[in-house]
Amino acid sequence: MASVTTADWTAKLAALKSELLAAAAAKPGQLFIVDPAEIFCPGAQCAAVLHGQALFFDEHHMSVAGAGLVAGEIARRLAAP
Repeated sequence: MASVTTADWTAKLAALKSELLAAAAAKPGQLFIVDPAEIFCPGAQCAAVLHGQALFFDEHHMSVAGAGLVAGEIARRLAAP
C-alpha cells in the first residue's frame, strides 16, 4: 500500500468535496451533501465528546454516537420537502 501524506489526503478530500458540490449545484433538489465537519465543528473548535459520549472511535472513524448525529442529519434532509 502506498504512503499518503496528510497534505496529499487533505488535497484529495478538498478536490472530492469540490466535485460533489459541483454535482449538487447541477442537480438542485436532487442531491445534497452532509459534511460531518459542519456537525462536529459548529464553531472554531471541533467537538470530540457531546453529552458525555465520544463522537469518534479513533482519529479517522466516528463512534456510534458520532455516526448517529450524521445519520440524523441525513434523515432530516431526506424527510424535507
